Order: sequence, then structure tokens, then C-alpha cells
Amino acid sequence: MRVSNLLIMGALSALVFTGCTNNDDNSEWLDSNSVTFNSRIDGLQTKASKDVWSNGDEVGIFMTTQTAEFANKKYVASDGGTLTAAPGQTLRYPEEGTANFIAYYPYSASLNGKTLAVSVDNQADPAKVDLLYSDNAKAIAAGEAVDLAFKHKLSQIVIAVGSDETLPDISGLKISLSGMNTQADFNLADGTLAAKESKANIEMNVSADGTTAEAIILPTTTLDGVKMTFVLDGKTFEWPVSVNGGAGFEAGYKYTYTATLSTENGKPAVTMGGASIESWTDQPGGDINVDFGEGGGEQPEGEKVLLDEKFDTNEGAFAIKNLVIPVGGNRVWAWAEYTDKVTQESEQFMKASAFINKENKPSEGWLVSPVLNLSAAKKATLTFSHAHKYGVDKAKEMTLWIADEGTEVTTDATGWTQIEIPTYGTGTDYNYVTATVDLSAYTGKNKQIAFRYISTADGAPTWQIDEVKVVADGEGGGTVEPEPEPEPGEGTVLFSEGFGTPQKGNHWPSVDVYKGWENANLVFTDPLMSGSYSNASVRSTSTLDGHVWFAAGKNSALKIEGFATDYTGLKLEYEITANGAGNQNIIKVLTDKGDVDVPDMPIVEQNKYQSVTLAIPDGASYIQFTSEESTNTSGYRIDNVSLTGIAK
Repeated sequence: MRVSNLLIMGALSALVFTGCTNNDDNSEWLDSNSVTFNSRIDGLQTKASKDVWSNGDEVGIFMTTQTAEFANKKYVASDGGTLTAAPGQTLRYPEEGTANFIAYYPYSASLNGKTLAVSVDNQADPAKVDLLYSDNAKAIAAGEAVDLAFKHKLSQIVIAVGSDETLPDISGLKISLSGMNTQADFNLADGTLAAKESKANIEMNVSADGTTAEAIILPTTTLDGVKMTFVLDGKTFEWPVSVNGGAGFEAGYKYTYTATLSTENGKPAVTMGGASIESWTDQPGGDINVDFGEGGGEQPEGEKVLLDEKFDTNEGAFAIKNLVIPVGGNRVWAWAEYTDKVTQESEQFMKASAFINKENKPSEGWLVSPVLNLSAAKKATLTFSHAHKYGVDKAKEMTLWIADEGTEVTTDATGWTQIEIPTYGTGTDYNYVTATVDLSAYTGKNKQIAFRYISTADGAPTWQIDEVKVVADGEGGGTVEPEPEPEPGEGTVLFSEGFGTPQKGNHWPSVDVYKGWENANLVFTDPLMSGSYSNASVRSTSTLDGHVWFAAGKNSALKIEGFATDYTGLKLEYEITANGAGNQNIIKVLTDKGDVDVPDMPIVEQNKYQSVTLAIPDGASYIQFTSEESTNTSGYRIDNVSLTGIAK
């Protein structure tokens, strides 16, 4: 998921002068001292902002020598990235000494000294509203190449809009922002932006089919009073804008939301991710559930989803605490999957049971949530789906508990408070029911909830839990991810990474800039990066979902670190395939405790995965998949990487 620089590499063959070189000469011939810009822009490229030059884009350049300053010379871009001087604007190198450069986009002929007037009123073409600035090129000598590193000085909002079956057509949708300033002064001398008191509605640029919206806005340190308004077919919905983990929108950050429109009642939720300050970084911002209902309304302010666990591949953010293992068994709680033999549809869930060898066995196990930040919440609601069969007293055998953050689980439940489960299934089938529990009485602190299973020789029900969700209002909110607490002898999935859903702009995101990792607590890097970018990328195909691609003939790597290290018996599992003939051992596996031998096994079928299982040395703090240019001749794909171990 790190920072990608937006670089405009300018090969300046003639800039600044002293003595006989004349920068105010209006002649149009080019000599050996004339300036030519051959520019390149690296990093995330989008149509919504200025990340690629377009033919006719105008850039302003200031040059200061030891004796003079040449202000606001206009240079014009071509589609290929070349920046050339407008008529009468050519800059030339000084014959002696060095020069400093300042550059900005978009060019303005009506500067007030070094002050640029900025307006975000008109979003008809957001790329023309964007503001880029460079002041890194200093002490440049005659003939020396000048690299202009441009940074975004405004903020960007992008919304991916969808709808449910109640709104099959959302064309004509309008989205606006209110409560934000729209005018500012930008100081080219020091790169600072000063907003003016100019609050007005900003009409976002919405596509004709209503599925995307975007705007370039002024950075702000507070979102007090800022609202986003959705209007469709005369119905209006207002959402108080918020940023998870921050107070406002920061310069250089791109905030991406997903909005779902419906005409049914729903609970809105928004979570925001961070972003790179060097270049727009595409960050999932969260969900906005827009309920138009019977004509609109206002989404409850500050409401957030703190936990949404579906147990798709393992216990997720929950921790398993099996306190009393049934005789003849090795667990109480465990992740499970069921596939219907007729429909072939699969479902995943957490399951507790102590029915061993056709006998009820005494046991106790807890399924404990991550820490829930209820410190600033006023209201909170828990919902979960569950089903059970057998047992003799469900109110004692299958229970719900809550405690302060970090409270240990024990057989006497010291420090935990039981909460009544209002809804149980019939006990005779596995048809799920949904339980809704009010947690408002427990707000004001960080909390954890737990599902407690107890069996006896008289009764050992099978209990299945799925779709656990906690929603709260108030400022802040979210889950606090603690380090996993190992359970002696209990097999644990330390991480399982499926690489999310990568989106292709002009290029697939490379490992060093990708932000869609499924394990946000881990660190993903490429230590073999070539210059400023990685040759390993995250992509998908028409038949293969998100995976890491190691290009042929390139040195590249995927290094994963940040997982718990206090485990033994480590087992690495992953899937691999190639774009042609190859062998699974071409992609090497390295750790800080030594290299791992990958078995010699040909790739059986092009672009069809085969599984690899390896023993990883105890104590390893990272795992690295490595591709070498001399051996990778086909291009390889890695997916579904998981690491399991047994707690010491």
C-alpha cells in the first residue's frame, strides 16, 4: 500500500543568464542556451486531475539568478510531455553563477506579484481546477538538467455511485458540496495557500449515467457544517461530510467514497483512509448509504461502522480463546465452510461444537472481537446472524458478553458482563436468524464483545455465527487492532492475503503504490524497486481476480512483514501460475531466517493456479517472493498467500 512522487523531468538546455545572454529577447530562434522541456509524469494517473499533460496545457515558470529574476514565463505542453516556450517567453541559462526555479500549473497571465488567485467554483473540468507547484530546483548551474518535482496543492474527492434494485436508473443525479470556501490566494514564493471567506455550493462533476462524481476542492482543517447533497428525481438526501482519522481534507490527498443509493431505509456509514502527500493516491474512503425514502432526509451525523466481519476466509479480526478443550477433540471454536450439494453454493461462518464421537463433551470457548472504539459514541448497535442445533439450555450454553478493552477471558468470566441475546433460532435446523443488540449503555470506553460457548455432558449444541456488525454514532470510532494473543498449541491463521480488487488507470498499480491490500496491518514493499517504481504490480484478468504480477525479464519482489512472530510450526501456502512455460521454483521465497527451498515443479497449465505449501523457519519476521530477470522468462502470478502457525 508507499508514496509516489509526481515528477516532471525537465531537460533544460538553456535557462537563466547574465552578461550578454538576454532572457527578455523577443526573437524566436533557438540557440544552444534556449530552454526545451522534455517532461515525464510518474505516479497514479486519472482523468479527474492533472497527472498527465495534455496538448496545450500551460505552465508558468519563475527563474531567479544571482542578479535578476525572470517572472512568469509561459511554457506549453504537448501530449508527449514536451514543454516548450510560448512566443517571446524563452528562458536561457546564465553565463555565470546558478539559478533557482519555481513552476506552477495552470498558467495565469494576471498574477498579483507572486500571488495566484485560485477558484474551485466551476467543476466542469476538474483537471483544469487542479493546482500543481514545484520549488525543488535550486542552485542549478548552466547546462545542468533541471528536474521539476510538482506536488498537488489542492484536495480531490471522487465518489463511485451505485444503486440497488429500487433505483435501476440514476442518470440525472446531482451531487453538491456546501459549507466550504471556494476562493483562495496561492503564494508562489513559499507555496502556501490562504483560503478566503467564500463559502458557496460546489456542484460536483457527475457522469451522465450518475455512476461517478468528482471535484477538486480547497484543503480544509475542519469539516464543521460541510454537507454533501444528493438530488435525484426531486428527492434530496444530505450527508454531513466526515473523514475517518482526520479533521479535514489535506492538500495532495485524494479521498474516494462509495455511495449506494436506495429508496429503502438504511444506516449510512463512512470510513476514510489516508493518502500520499506527494501525488494523488487512490484510497478507499468507505461507504455512503443514501436512502431517499419517501422524499429524503439527513443521514445521522457521524455514524460509523466500527466492525463488519463476515468470516469469508477465517476468523478475521476476532480471536479464538478455547479455554476447555473437549476430551477427544482439539478445539471448540473454529472457522468452517459449508457447500450445498445441490446448488453448490458455499457459506462461511464461525462454528462451536463439543459433540465428539457421538457424545456430548464438557467444553468452553470464547470468540472475542477486536477492540471497539466507543469512547466518543453516544449510541451503538450490534447485529449478528446465528443458528444452532441441539443443546438443552441455549440461554446458558450460547451467550453474549462485553468488557473493557484487554479484559482476559476466564472460565468464571471475571470482568465481563453478560448481555441478553434477544433472538435465537429453533434449535432444530441451521436456518439463520438476526439478533439486534443495543450497546448504548456501554459507550464512553473502548470495549470488546465475545460469544461464549459452554457445553456439558448433558448438552453440546452446535452454534454458528456470521455477519457480525457494530455501528455507532459520535466522533471518531473504529476498531483498534491489538497484537494477536497467542494460544498455546492452537493453530492460528496469522494472515491470509487475496490482494483485493485492483483498479487499472493508465497502468496497473505497482506494489509500492497499491493501497487495496486486504491486511492493512501488514507492510507490503518491493526491496528490488527499479528507481522510483516497482516492476511487480497488482492486477487482475478476465479469469483471475486480484494477484501480484512479476513481469518477465525484470528484477522485482513482494516483501510481506508485520505479522506476529511468536509462533512456531509456520506454514506458508500460496497459489502460483505463469504466462507461459515455467516452473514454480522460479519465484524464490526468502526470509530473514534463511531462504526456503521451493520444490521443482513445472507449471502445469498456463494462467491456471497450482498450490504450493512450504515450511517457514521459526522466528521469521518477513516473507519475500523474489523474481530475477535472468530466470523469469514468462511472467508469473502469485495469489491467496496465507501463513499459519502454532502459538508458543
